[in-house]
Amino acid sequence: MNIARRLQLIALLVMLALGINKQLDLQTWLTEVGRDLALQYGWYRHRRVVQAVFIAAMVVGGLGVGLWLARRLRDLDGYARRAAYGLVVLGVFVLVRAASFHHVDMLLGFSWNRIAVNVLLELGGIGAIVHSAWGRWRSFAPKP
Repeated sequence: MNIARRLQLIALLVMLALGINKQLDLQTWLTEVGRDLALQYGWYRHRRVVQAVFIAAMVVGGLGVGLWLARRLRDLDGYARRAAYGLVVLGVFVLVRAASFHHVDMLLGFSWNRIAVNVLLELGGIGAIVHSAWGRWRSFAPKP
């Protein structure tokens, strides 16, 4: 299977998993499990540090994955690259949002021209993936 096909399969599986997560609200369960573990093992009072390190790791990891993808996918067309970058943005957003860090919630809720940052990130990632899929589909559609 070539890299473009693998990328399409990965995008399909990630979007399917995110759709299931959206319905089941698994990130809330994960947050509660994390809180219970923090209380059980006595590091709950340091949770802000743990959350900050987690969020920083996700952002740095997302940038690293983006740079790796830029090199790895440079021979693919713009549709494939756009889908990959959309997946990275959406994945990092979901993971950071799941950390439920109050200050991050405030940042994500910040509005610019009456548009919240979280809306820009979430719908921006989804929009990049949809735009890529639509463009790819149109490139294969029969021409009149």
